[in-house]
Amino acid sequence: FEEQTFLRQAIHGLVSGDSDKTRQLLTRQEFSVWRNRGDSQERWTVIRAALELIEKCDDLGRQLPAHLSNQGSLLDFYVTNLRETDRCQREFEQALGDFVDAAGLLDSVIRETRRRYRDLAEKVQVIFTRQLDASGWPPAGKLANSNVFDRFVAGVLKDRGQKTAYFMIVPIAVGFISFMSPEPSATGFRADHIVLPDSVSDESSMSSTTAASMR
Repeated sequence: FEEQTFLRQAIHGLVSGDSDKTRQLLTRQEFSVWRNRGDSQERWTVIRAALELIEKCDDLGRQLPAHLSNQGSLLDFYVTNLRETDRCQREFEQALGDFVDAAGLLDSVIRETRRRYRDLAEKVQVIFTRQLDASGWPPAGKLANSNVFDRFVAGVLKDRGQKTAYFMIVPIAVGFISFMSPEPSATGFRADHIVLPDSVSDESSMSSTTAASMR
């Protein structure tokens, strides 16, 4: 009964905007004797992920107006900060996917969290679309994907007679290539990894490239 009472209080704090209350209850729950019993841990995991996403949306939403002067400024803000809302959203949905709330106790949390993320995403989308209509693509100082291969990758792949797999990985997935060794492995593969810099002369590109070749 006590656990359910605290859980409902945390839910009320989240949907009513009292994030401090929810955070205090999350801290308390870490030391609760009920934390690993039944589905308690899964519910609190969802609440924790929801709180992180909501607070991230609030924080970055307040910063957004300072980065709307042009398309390049908005893109830079996304790459350096705003994409964290997408990471938190994926973690929130993953937490939901790991738990079946048959009683519907978390329905209000789910609705509120998704609404807060959607509101920010739609706001950014409208602004970006307007800038795109006005300025076209790519923005000044950025490379289009169609130019990245010729400028940065083609030279690495000039060695003929080798079977090569080419991956172009966006920033949110760069961690995928961290396990690829530059030395030939037991399988006969090696990886040449090119991290495209934030700026090359007066241009920049937001991607990471790996060419994995059969040696």
